[in-house]
Amino acid sequence: NHVVLWLSGKAEEWLTVARKKHIRQLGACLSTHGSDATHAVITGELRRTLRVMQAICRGQHIVKLEWLQASLVAGRWVEERKYAPKNYLNCPFENVILRARARPLLEGHSVHIFQTCDHRPEIEQLVKAAGGSLQEKLHSAKKKGNSSQKLLVVGSTCEG
Repeated sequence: NHVVLWLSGKAEEWLTVARKKHIRQLGACLSTHGSDATHAVITGELRRTLRVMQAICRGQHIVKLEWLQASLVAGRWVEERKYAPKNYLNCPFENVILRARARPLLEGHSVHIFQTCDHRPEIEQLVKAAGGSLQEKLHSAKKKGNSSQKLLVVGSTCEG
């Protein structure tokens, strides 16, 4: 089991040169962008950050820093369940992750995001993490004959 860690900012601050070496000795490596990660390491309580939402979409283990600390002390990767958030939006967290692993949420969906949409870059990252494809133009799906994909349109209300 190859472990790839994606650390939150505070978890990265905790990481020393010696700890990085120990992590490599256990056969793991660190991810800079998260798409290749097996584990997202967080500190504190679970918050709806972009990093956490991407990890959920990808079905990655989300564990507290204590899991990494316990693994380094044990000299092996310890069971994640004890160090994972218990609930997420009133749903057992393990169910959320297992659902994402079984089938990505946006698999088979094209998503068009209006240019004026707030947080467009972040939404694009979430669409990709959830297995969806981005569609730049609204009418391009029919022209390409891609009728098997469902189209989702994301926008925001205009002020004024």
